[in-house]
Amino acid sequence: MTKITEKDLVLLEGLNPDRVKGIVTGSKDMKIYVDPRRGLDIPDVLINGEPVMFRNPSGHRSVETYNTFGLGPVPHFEGVLTTGPENVGGFNVELGVSLHGTFTATPADPDSLQRTESGGIKGTIYVGRIVVGPQLIVERTIEPVEGKFAFTIDDRIRSACDGVEQYYMWLYHPNFPVKDSTTLCSSERIVIPRPGDLKSIVDAEFYREFQKVKKGVAICPPSGDSEEKIREENFEKCYIMVMEPDKEGDVYAMLISPDGNKAAYIRYNVNDFQDVQQAFQFWKNPRDGASGLEIGSTFLGWEFAKRKGLLCNLSHKEHHYKIEIGFLMTGNEVNQFKEKIPATKPVVIPLDMRNEAAIVDVYRGGTNMFPI
Repeated sequence: MTKITEKDLVLLEGLNPDRVKGIVTGSKDMKIYVDPRRGLDIPDVLINGEPVMFRNPSGHRSVETYNTFGLGPVPHFEGVLTTGPENVGGFNVELGVSLHGTFTATPADPDSLQRTESGGIKGTIYVGRIVVGPQLIVERTIEPVEGKFAFTIDDRIRSACDGVEQYYMWLYHPNFPVKDSTTLCSSERIVIPRPGDLKSIVDAEFYREFQKVKKGVAICPPSGDSEEKIREENFEKCYIMVMEPDKEGDVYAMLISPDGNKAAYIRYNVNDFQDVQQAFQFWKNPRDGASGLEIGSTFLGWEFAKRKGLLCNLSHKEHHYKIEIGFLMTGNEVNQFKEKIPATKPVVIPLDMRNEAAIVDVYRGGTNMFPI
């Protein structure tokens, strides 16, 4: 391996008011920008010079302007975001935790940064933001996938305090741009709109397709008592899903372009996520033209996860997570990818069953209340 130094960093392309620099990996036609000051998260990916992940309209942002508040997509939301470890979900003033935690505001150890033999990037992030909260060591490796417009994120997480039981949350939150008629294609078996959230319940049966992209009026908090107002505001919506893996345990989900000739996807193996709940979470933000294909901890926050036994528990062992994110650039590739996805008949959980017990069951695989 080769050590990475400051001189290896380059300015990110596009709107970049903070002059954010990243380490570039990928191939001749694909540039993957990795930000060492943001936990080795990936703010931008270019294929043939064009961005293929969601770019924040405020531009690329550094850790100095990290901000978790705002009506639109908060400034640090773009590309691949890793959320946690002290919270996944909305900020909680009483608990003192910010929106989706602070991992992405944690720099990697500069002395740990290395170029792998295949051209990828490896580094260590020491995470400890709350005195009584999770104290973790994250070994992260990002590798381009040979022969594809794709890359993997491989994380090995262990406790920074030997013998001390650690609880934490961890969610991969890759964000993709969408247009009108962009559609989700995946193997969801059970779908439950975000609880207590009328804006997700409205038109729940049409959750797969995007409409009214870049339209709507920002009102915060969004209206929760009027379907007409909700449609007018076009606020973000979230759905929790139980996915059907293939015979090898792989789960695939992709967002297909309106013409069917391009797609962005995420792939993961359920065996890599046995230490956290395996429910997939689909984030729709048509007003801002963004969508998240998410796997990991519940996005309902630390307090809910603790109360329902959904926190990740790490003591002596190491937790290992791996995901693949990729892009299909032809209609033929999209159709071939579709063939990998198991056929399912999704069931949207009816209103009278949307309670905490149902939500927790879905996060644990949905086999008790909603058997296969």
